[in-house]
Amino acid sequence: MDLHLFLASRADAIVEHAMDNMSTRSLPSYAKIGRDESARKLRVLLDHVIEGARTRHLDPVVEHGERIGNERYASGFEFVEVQSAINLLEESIWEKMLAEYPAGEVGHALGIVATLLGAAKDRLACTYLSLATKTHVGSLDLQSLFRGTQNTGGGQAG
Repeated sequence: MDLHLFLASRADAIVEHAMDNMSTRSLPSYAKIGRDESARKLRVLLDHVIEGARTRHLDPVVEHGERIGNERYASGFEFVEVQSAINLLEESIWEKMLAEYPAGEVGHALGIVATLLGAAKDRLACTYLSLATKTHVGSLDLQSLFRGTQNTGGGQAG
């Protein structure tokens, strides 16, 4: 099954589920902008995940993570709130996939989703924390992980 088609066909339900879960959490900045705008922001991120699943390229989702970091910092969102919102979206994706994705393919598909969102969260964190601390915060080399080389740049084992 094509992961991107699966996610695209269930995108509204995924975002709605994430929003339902968000309403049970204390995320004041998202409460302040309202449900519709919060859902729109999650949908934009999900659309980048869908595109990344289709193309197998991290750049668009990483660029979006940087945009989120800049925008949310400038808007006064707490870092933990932004990470929590993304985690809620990820949980909703996982729940939908575990319930409906073909069992023999779900592990690989979940790995792709985790890699895409992990890359976005990494760039978001680096961007936001660089702004908050006025220092440069480095990033992991997730490109090589996504290509399957499993090299994080940390040297050789052994």
